[in-house]
Amino acid sequence: MSSESRKKILVYLMAFTMLLTIPAVYIRLSFCVEEAPPPVLETITGSYGTMTDRNGTIIYDRKGCTFDEFYNIIDGILSNGNTDSTYTLAYKFGHELAAQTVSLLSGYSLDAVKVDGSNLATTLLPGEALVTLREAFGEYDGTIFAYNYKTGEVYVMLSLPSVSPEKADGGKRINSNLGTYMPGSCFKIVTAACALAQDPELEQFTYTCTGSHPLDDGTTITCGGRHGGPLTLTDAIGKSCNCFFAAMINRFDVEQTREILGDMGITLRTGKTAAPTTTIDRIKRETSSTVFGDPSRHEDVWSMIGEVSNTANLIDLATIAGAIANGGSSAAPYLVESIYDPNTERFTYQAKQGDMMELLPRDTAERTEKVWSDATEGYYRSGNNTLSSLISHGKTGTSEIGENNNRLILGVMEEYNTAFVVAVDGLPAGDPLMVKIANILAGLIPAPTG
Repeated sequence: MSSESRKKILVYLMAFTMLLTIPAVYIRLSFCVEEAPPPVLETITGSYGTMTDRNGTIIYDRKGCTFDEFYNIIDGILSNGNTDSTYTLAYKFGHELAAQTVSLLSGYSLDAVKVDGSNLATTLLPGEALVTLREAFGEYDGTIFAYNYKTGEVYVMLSLPSVSPEKADGGKRINSNLGTYMPGSCFKIVTAACALAQDPELEQFTYTCTGSHPLDDGTTITCGGRHGGPLTLTDAIGKSCNCFFAAMINRFDVEQTREILGDMGITLRTGKTAAPTTTIDRIKRETSSTVFGDPSRHEDVWSMIGEVSNTANLIDLATIAGAIANGGSSAAPYLVESIYDPNTERFTYQAKQGDMMELLPRDTAERTEKVWSDATEGYYRSGNNTLSSLISHGKTGTSEIGENNNRLILGVMEEYNTAFVVAVDGLPAGDPLMVKIANILAGLIPAPTG
């Protein structure tokens, strides 16, 4: 064989070896991108990614959030380096935000890898809207959750303070929408649905309130005042009469009630057993739970009224309110609309819009919606608790925890397909601040399209 032929064969072998090597290097780099945690991804790729609000404006890049109000659900990394980012979108979607593909521009050097991060589009209102809501809280902390119960788009998931004070041991702040509140009288809407699901005639049930209602266990349920009567279910919702609800709960069938609550996503606890957790866009959250095993026992009755052993997740309350307004079904909430990778010019993730959950029979939902709507019109259109005309259904509640109160409002904006909950921490009884915040929220919700 001539020397020229040997040279040609050697060149061919070298080229073939290079072809085999390139995929191996590509696979190795891709594996690193897939498996490394977000901070390492940025080091490998040289670029991370961005997040945008529902209007396409950037609200997060490698420098952090553009508005603090997004912090505890979007970013979660403090300037002192401490973090609880496992409860944020930046952590849960870190691999998608970093590039999913690599380009070898010259040879096999890691220095030659150059890629762009992806964009994660959220469903959230712009930062300016959240600033308006945060300012409405004044000196108080609290929480807002608002979403479209027909599509599932989350408009607001605000939790104050959004950033913890930076302490020597590291301040941390997890979004309160991921935890639970004692719902107070807001839960009476859920209890009303339980009543009408097992006996539609309870819509006509009447009761005269004297300020207290005795239970078979020797205790009493009390009201802040004597509401008189005869009260209907509509009146009892509007006046928030504990005694009416205690008398109605006395008539409940235990097993049927537990089944109805379970269908609405509320766990019935026994002993110290905790409710199961679930997720919203991969982020773990607690779920609602209560106790109910005896309709004449003090703890069980008070819990069904929204106190004592009742712990509600505000996301759950909003989905139930949405189902009541929407014939028994509401969409599963989500924050992430899509993720777009500019390197491949394709979407690597898109939300399943309108994934519906059936929480109540249609007949029950319609009956509950009617009494709730009538109560809103009769009792929430004047005085300190005057609701915006945009809010079609509203129910306030006060959870009494020791010397402190949390005041809440659960509501629906039927014209905008929106269910919401506002909670103000430590607000004195009788202060209508949560109603004022709900009215401001109503003016920020976008009109449905299509």
